[in-house]
Amino acid sequence: MTVLLELEPQTIEIIVADKIMASGGTSDIVTDASNGLAPAMGASAAGTVLVNDGATNPVWRQLTLDDIGPAFNASLSGGQSLEVGASVVNPSFTASYTGGPATAATITDNDGNPALTLGDPFTAGTMPHTYVKTTNGASVTFTLSASKSAITDTATASFTWNPRGYYGASSVVVDTEAEVEALASSGLQSSRARTFSVTAASGEYIWYAYPASFGAATFTVGGFEGGFDLVTSTLSITNANGVTQDYRLYRSTNPSLGLTTVVVS
Repeated sequence: MTVLLELEPQTIEIIVADKIMASGGTSDIVTDASNGLAPAMGASAAGTVLVNDGATNPVWRQLTLDDIGPAFNASLSGGQSLEVGASVVNPSFTASYTGGPATAATITDNDGNPALTLGDPFTAGTMPHTYVKTTNGASVTFTLSASKSAITDTATASFTWNPRGYYGASSVVVDTEAEVEALASSGLQSSRARTFSVTAASGEYIWYAYPASFGAATFTVGGFEGGFDLVTSTLSITNANGVTQDYRLYRSTNPSLGLTTVVVS
């Protein structure tokens, strides 16, 4: 409506819209179809929320289970820890979703290879490449980017390459690659730190070897620091994948310790 107020010494014209505007300002009459403006709420609109009708128009309607369902989240599995120098050929990955299903998904790696586009139902894919690293701690990260309509979520999985450490009890003087590799236990590790238990029978010493690049170790046995001596820090060991590096080798100061738990830091 238009209201004219006669005031001295001037006339003021006020434009009043017949519907309340939700945002912005305009001298135009507001209509339900005006983008960015809230349509009028009738009596039947009680308990409703303002949503997009799919054609960029705001409408009032009741909430549905889809509106209040779990958020869309993606996860990716398929990574693992490998010994330095090991090759991974055409690795496969599995994607899963909560609040799904997904409507599109890709997997990329940080090695510079092209993205892999997953097919419907976007839950599995195989990267057609070979991955190999020869440096301790090197890794390749794979990123899943999945969408459910306009909502996107990401998840990652990684391959990590680590060296092998060796430990065990022996009465033989351990000072060669073959003797280190013959120790009873070994496992991949990302640092010198390890906690292990060994039974050193009569005349046997406890031995521990790991890559020299991890630095000098501190040993704790029964809550007391010490009890081990450095034998060498330059013992060359070549693993099954052809990667060679120097190892630090330690021996317990005393033999015949029986069942002993060793904490290395």
